[in-house]
Amino acid sequence: MLDYSFFEKIGLSGNENLIKFFTLYLETVPKYISHMEEAVALGDVQTFREINHKLKPSLLFFPNYQVNEAMRNIEGNQPIENIQAHFPKFKKLLSIVIEQVKTERERLKNGQ
Repeated sequence: MLDYSFFEKIGLSGNENLIKFFTLYLETVPKYISHMEEAVALGDVQTFREINHKLKPSLLFFPNYQVNEAMRNIEGNQPIENIQAHFPKFKKLLSIVIEQVKTERERLKNGQ
């Protein structure tokens, strides 16, 4: 289940606002993941860290313990071997959140 209580806390609980934000999330987060994937394939730790740093605040919007735990395994000064070993799990878990955001956005669009 998608937890988006963060938006209620900051006053963005109206459907239109949520739909706009969910759309923005869906436009940016998959791009970050794709760029991170490329950086991992190239062994480019610096680029990976830069993109990871940009992505991290987005994880606050939809709190998920498993995603946050997976993030701990790929952030900071991890060597490329650790990043390569743990990134697939992080990507898989985050893809579940992305799908939940898509579903919730459609539900809100349909007024449910």
